[in-house]
Amino acid sequence: MHKISGYKYKLAFLLFCCIPSLGLARVIHKQVNGTSREVHILFTSDIHGYFDSKILSPHSHGNGLYYLANIINHRRAKLKQPVLLDGGDLLYGSPSSFYYFFGQKTKRSYPFITLFNKLRYDAWVVGNHDFQVPLVSLIQSHRIKPPPLADNIGRTNLFKPYTIVYKQHLRIAILGFVTPGTPMWSLSVPSSFVFKDIVKQTKYWVHYVQHKEKPDLLIILFHSGLDAKYDSITSKLNHRPLVNSANLALQAVHGVHLALIGHTHRMYPYKNKQPVKYVHHIPVVWGGAFGKALQEIVLQIHRQQHKWQVTHTKVLVYNAKAKAKGSRKYKRKRKQYIQKKYAHLLAYMHSSLPFRSNKIKQKQAKPCWQYIVGKSVLHKKVPISLLFSIQKPYTNIRRNLERYDLFSLLRYRDQLVYPMLTTRQIYKLSHSIALYGNYRLKKSQKLHLYSNQAIPSILHRNTNPFLLHTQDELYSVAMTSYVYAGGGGYMGALFIPIDRTIQKQGFVIDHVFHYLQSNPTLPAICSFLYRKSVK
Repeated sequence: MHKISGYKYKLAFLLFCCIPSLGLARVIHKQVNGTSREVHILFTSDIHGYFDSKILSPHSHGNGLYYLANIINHRRAKLKQPVLLDGGDLLYGSPSSFYYFFGQKTKRSYPFITLFNKLRYDAWVVGNHDFQVPLVSLIQSHRIKPPPLADNIGRTNLFKPYTIVYKQHLRIAILGFVTPGTPMWSLSVPSSFVFKDIVKQTKYWVHYVQHKEKPDLLIILFHSGLDAKYDSITSKLNHRPLVNSANLALQAVHGVHLALIGHTHRMYPYKNKQPVKYVHHIPVVWGGAFGKALQEIVLQIHRQQHKWQVTHTKVLVYNAKAKAKGSRKYKRKRKQYIQKKYAHLLAYMHSSLPFRSNKIKQKQAKPCWQYIVGKSVLHKKVPISLLFSIQKPYTNIRRNLERYDLFSLLRYRDQLVYPMLTTRQIYKLSHSIALYGNYRLKKSQKLHLYSNQAIPSILHRNTNPFLLHTQDELYSVAMTSYVYAGGGGYMGALFIPIDRTIQKQGFVIDHVFHYLQSNPTLPAICSFLYRKSVK
């Protein structure tokens, strides 16, 4: 009998231990690289800082991140490693977001951001209205996590071009693109940021990520509309790339498994069992707005030739208002939270005005509110105001008007800007017959002109504005930052020199509030508003 040497004993022992583990490894490998599986994506978009709509409007259906959070947590407990994404315009647009970013005198933590961080989103794309808040400081101070995506913003390292998340042993790449029209709608965008064409940037980054990261799945978040024709005239007038071009971008790439659309406020599918739409064989889902619903996208994927393919897509919709009804325990918990976190907001927004409103149609109420908004921003140094149409003014309010009621008047809580305009420019902006090349302004798109002095006589002439002399007298004009930055294409053809522009901080809503507080009488067009003393 031959003796077995020491090293052979060791070899035999290792083989004895490893053979079972190799078999186990094969089983694990087979499970990981299975041929079919389901991936669940939870998607929100364009929440605009709505935490809970019932805070300031108790009779609303109930929507906002507070309700979505409970749905998200419930679905996360039921599912296997879902991906949680947001389509942009996350932070700004609600009255409560206005208060926490601009209205308060002392800096308090914003409960919306606190809740967003607790939900542990995997990725979100920056939206155009997110630039209306101190976004740069929020990201640099790590007060919002994770940092947003934006592949098509150049000259800054503030945003990540893409992120890789690992779910169910899958390597999932997520890219994000924001509309190049952002500088047209916000004066808060740093001048150093360059917003590039979405189509070109999508082609570049999809190719880059596919070759460098070799992901199993690739998802694109677009904060941009699908239809390139929509707002195309506005883009040309303001010399911007197409502001809505997700459709063209998807047609220019291959290997994208899912496209999620924000910015348009459209939701589709908006109910269960609706068929998913495809663009260039890519499933596309629109995320809606204001935290009204959560969408759950279910991707059935199959592995063929070492690549994952989407074989079927369905969308489940969970409405926030269903949760808003809630149980008594849920309502009691919510009330305690609101009283604790939003006491200062409630006091600010419910500041009372000495006016009430009789019942009147919104169409009849608009001229009055246009007059009030126009007059409230005028003073000696600013003799003229140009403001776009009032949105949906409140009517038939039997209680004293409050600051909150004024938030229905203007589009995006606009700041005031005072550029120096010539009479020719004022004429073009305040007349619906103005022609910008082949583009004709509609009646609803003209700006409303108000003045506290004699309006220049040249504006009363029935004269082609293009024939007016360029040496017209200059006037300081009050207008909203939305209009001045190019919203609707108004300013695109005027080319106002920077040295003729005076930008002032301050919000139109604050001016309207103080105007109504200090003016005891209103003109005849405002007869539906009657004065009552504030208690």
